[in-house]
Amino acid sequence: MASLDSLTSVGYSIGSFLDEPLYRGSARESEPKSVYYLIGDIGGSSVDFDIWDLDEKEFLEHSPRKESMEDVEVAEDVMDIFSSYAEEKGISFEDQIYTVSLGCTGIIDDEKPKMELGSNISELDFTPWEHIIRLENDVTTAALAEYLSADKEYGNVAHMNFGTGTNCGVITNHAVSPDREVGFTPINFNEDREISSLGRRGVLEAYTSGSSIPDHYREWCKERDLSINSENLDAGELLERYNKDEQVQEFVEEDLSLAIAAGLSTAVNDLNPDLLTVGGSVILENDSEPDLLELAKKRMDEEKWDVLEPEEEIRRTPLGKKITFLGALANTSREKESNEDLRSIHLEPFGDHF
Repeated sequence: MASLDSLTSVGYSIGSFLDEPLYRGSARESEPKSVYYLIGDIGGSSVDFDIWDLDEKEFLEHSPRKESMEDVEVAEDVMDIFSSYAEEKGISFEDQIYTVSLGCTGIIDDEKPKMELGSNISELDFTPWEHIIRLENDVTTAALAEYLSADKEYGNVAHMNFGTGTNCGVITNHAVSPDREVGFTPINFNEDREISSLGRRGVLEAYTSGSSIPDHYREWCKERDLSINSENLDAGELLERYNKDEQVQEFVEEDLSLAIAAGLSTAVNDLNPDLLTVGGSVILENDSEPDLLELAKKRMDEEKWDVLEPEEEIRRTPLGKKITFLGALANTSREKESNEDLRSIHLEPFGDHF
């Protein structure tokens, strides 16, 4: 990694910091008074974002701004949201936003900043802005944040997300690993179960993601000739009934926890991480009961699925809902198109965020 120096040109990155340009593209003619990063987390239902002040080493707001993805159809819609926010803050998006670093749901193209097969949107192509865009899968950026903020050095770190979708990001031998679509791992071969995710029946995501849990519950009820007493509830509302509804409680303990256990076991046995953390709205928004992570770990033990064991106990991420957001921030310090040893990353520019 190059030494940290003061910014001498807009063509230099990491907050006034690298001797070599991080993103090559259309050069800006004049040097602005201040330079900023726009950091974002594009999920299935919303996009969280804020602007990082390179001089102050801090975000402009205490918590990310959130906008619905309901009206987003193309990448330009996302960039318009970002541009309007910058304008609101008195910042020129064209001249002062040096890098837009995003953690994004879906499969990220290897050659260009383009997402496909997102949870609720099929494609976002940021190629027209490739000179400033840094696009990574959301769980990959989450794993990066987990790696950098861990209380000790781990060579292999995995972060599993049970949110609108289900997936796992991986750091292997101190380097970012290619995307792993763990959410599409088949876990059920019962042809009578009409449970699918993005047209793929029987896969992990179809049973464990926030967008799929209500369908999972309906199928479970149908198999047992039970009335579906929570027909129109989303996953969060359904899980809130755990202590009030014996039927929901039985579903969670019998079927949902087993599906989550299957996902965790796949991550442990396939990736063999030193540290595996778990996050996403399905896990993090249920702080008391049901504790889905503890129920799933219990099922793993009962089924003897955890053949390999991480160095540390599987645990909730301590970074909470900001994990992808923080990973996108840290991603600005990586050389683009490289797989460098992450131990070379300079964390000084990020203040006390890591």
